[in-house]
Amino acid sequence: MKIFKLKSIYTKFILSISIVLIVSSTLALSIVSGYTIQLLYNPLLKMMTNKVDELVRMSDAFDIPPEKLVNFTDNGFMMVKFYETKEALLNDNEIVTQEAVNAIESGKVDSFYPDKFIHKRTSIYLITRLNDRWVIIYPVLNSEAFTEVGNALRQVLLLSVIFTILMMLIVLKRLVKPLKKLTKATKRVAEGDFEVKVSYFHKSEDELGQLIANFNTMVSELQNMEYLRKDFVSSVSHEFKTPIASIGGFAKILRNDKLSTAERKEYVEIIISETERLSKLSSNLLRLSSLENQSIIDRTQSFELDEQIRRVVLLLEPGWSGKQLDLELDLSKIIFFADEELFQQVWINLIENAIKFSRDLGKLTIRAHVVNGQVKVFIDDTGVGMSNVTAQRIFEKFYQGDTAHKTEGSGLGLSIVKRIIDLYNGTIEIRSECGVGTSVIVSVPLAENED
Repeated sequence: MKIFKLKSIYTKFILSISIVLIVSSTLALSIVSGYTIQLLYNPLLKMMTNKVDELVRMSDAFDIPPEKLVNFTDNGFMMVKFYETKEALLNDNEIVTQEAVNAIESGKVDSFYPDKFIHKRTSIYLITRLNDRWVIIYPVLNSEAFTEVGNALRQVLLLSVIFTILMMLIVLKRLVKPLKKLTKATKRVAEGDFEVKVSYFHKSEDELGQLIANFNTMVSELQNMEYLRKDFVSSVSHEFKTPIASIGGFAKILRNDKLSTAERKEYVEIIISETERLSKLSSNLLRLSSLENQSIIDRTQSFELDEQIRRVVLLLEPGWSGKQLDLELDLSKIIFFADEELFQQVWINLIENAIKFSRDLGKLTIRAHVVNGQVKVFIDDTGVGMSNVTAQRIFEKFYQGDTAHKTEGSGLGLSIVKRIIDLYNGTIEIRSECGVGTSVIVSVPLAENED
């Protein structure tokens, strides 16, 4: 239908509702009309019977043939016809049946009338015999009285449709108004404006209210994502700029032929260190990007979590032995089902941080146990600790609370750890106090190998 090609939903609503109203009202009028006529059956039958009785009574009282009295008693509502023979009655009235005429002629009944309406115009009739003549009486349903009733019903129908459409115009205009606002707001969001908000009257919780509320939530999230994106780009640019500038600067110095062998070696080592730092930063960015766009872990296998932690501790032996840390391990045997490589990255980052921020001759404690179906890993150090502000932001990308160790990392390690733990529906908690030390608590559901 062409109405569905209209661009305005307001016009579509009005046209659609108008069509529905007209069709439904017409059907309702037909049903009510039919039902009303059925209700009139008994009163009409009584009126026809009274009409016959009145003709007989007046004919006897005034000694006038009934057919002549009809003209004096005619009210335009009842049609009365007389016939000399039954054949004339049958030929002139197709609704009269042979069965009805035979029943009256044989004396089985005095009069005959159908048990229901059977015809469009003369839906009910009565036939009988008066003074050896056949007579038929039926109401004229297209008479002035019935016409007025029909006109009244049609006028009521028309007024109902008109008033309903007018009311719908007001209601729909109010409903469509927020939709128009939402359309304009969507265009602004498409153009990059994430500060737009759509208001809705009384903060309704209906479907439209929920749609607008979800739209506002979506815009807020997009706005946050845009801030994060800009901050991320700024941070990445800064992190890349520092080592690149350092490499470029020392490379220019190396072009000086007057440098001593020791100085040249020192500058080369700095360039190599900055190159490795740049490579590690790139690798971490790629890994973090991959993890943030990953929701399902494919590479899963059973492994001994306690042995994995021991191997990581041995891998980092140069760090903790160089600071002469008192190392204490309390690891229960834990068979874990997950991505072994990802969790190795978790323990490397966490234990390496604990070593990095520990004081010489300090203590490093690592414990791992299963508690109520959760793998609990505690990594405690007696290092420099951190403030509450740092602890709250420690998982942000590129955030480094301790500027003294800034050149030793990129600020992405804990972000990667947090994302891995989140992928396994786990939690990581940081408890720290400046000058006392830091405790890291990792809790992950103990998933079993389904095979």
